[in-house]
Amino acid sequence: MISLVLTVLGIVVLLAASYTDFKKREVPDWISYGFVFAALGTRLLYSIYSRQINFFIFGLIGFAAMFLLANILYYAKQWGGGDAKILMGMGAVFGLNIFDPSSYLVFGIFFALLIFIGAIYGIIFSIYLAVKNKSKFRKVFRSYLNGFRNLVWFAAIFFIVGILSLLNYSELTFLLFAVSTIFFIGIFSFILVKSVEDSCLFQKVKASQLTEGDWIAETVKFHGKTVVKEDNLGITKEQIAQLRHYKKPILVKYGIPFIPAFLLAYMVLLWL
Repeated sequence: MISLVLTVLGIVVLLAASYTDFKKREVPDWISYGFVFAALGTRLLYSIYSRQINFFIFGLIGFAAMFLLANILYYAKQWGGGDAKILMGMGAVFGLNIFDPSSYLVFGIFFALLIFIGAIYGIIFSIYLAVKNKSKFRKVFRSYLNGFRNLVWFAAIFFIVGILSLLNYSELTFLLFAVSTIFFIGIFSFILVKSVEDSCLFQKVKASQLTEGDWIAETVKFHGKTVVKEDNLGITKEQIAQLRHYKKPILVKYGIPFIPAFLLAYMVLLWL
């Protein structure tokens, strides 16, 4: 029963977070922090009721494990703060029994699904942004194709060789085909994502439109003082307050709303 409660909690929070991520490109703190406290609170109440303190402790360990992983991804600038906090909440939902190998397996499968589904989701969303902003995207995409011309030609020729090798089918030729296909798709996916990033994800906004955690893509000085450096981990509430009278537009890099990938990965995990 308690497992069902935690599962429903995870689904409800991921649905709400996905909606806000799509709508506003952010996950409010009340959702992310509330998720962590709700998951740990549920575990604590059940531990008190059942007199099984381990149930709460395993939740803390799961939270700590995901806290470490989330911070690595956050400080590497791979994820935003909202994504990191939701991952911590998922750790509290799963719990980590250090004496049970299957507990590690659940963590591993979920993260593998998150990376795999997230990659597919990211490419699909990038294509959507490219179509939506096709005029700007086309120019940047051509620039990247020209910049990586030799690598693109090599990938294309390698892919054709891989296809032709299947005419004399064997395990070796199939391996050649698989490697050439992965390489070809990887190169074009990289160019696609970079082109979308440069043409669709950077936007000039007013200081009044900034929200905590926005990645500022330029150094911003106000009254001769550096308020935000280009190499930042996301603007803070204090920095936004300092810029409340700043009149110039500020360059912000927005990310792809990634929380839906969490929801999809979790649903697949439950299905498995």
